[in-house]
Amino acid sequence: MINYTDEAVQECELRAVFALDVLDVNRRLLVEHIPVSETMEQCGIGPRKCAMLTTWINKHRVSTGRPAIDPGVKPATKISEVIGHVC
Repeated sequence: MINYTDEAVQECELRAVFALDVLDVNRRLLVEHIPVSETMEQCGIGPRKCAMLTTWINKHRVSTGRPAIDPGVKPATKISEVIGHVC
């Protein structure tokens, strides 16, 4: 598991960090040295964006034959947990 978002090299890690990068309005997670221990809330991702992220993750998981996550992503969820759900 990576320690910083800019260390992502596996396709699933890159996909997860990119999804978070789209939702994060303050930083560029793909190129900035952001620890994966940060939470969604620290990335500026609130409950509404977390719900969108959960929907995206569940669609990805179902398409790869894995069960949907329940409960979904919350503002207190860490970046590392989101990457784990995707990968």
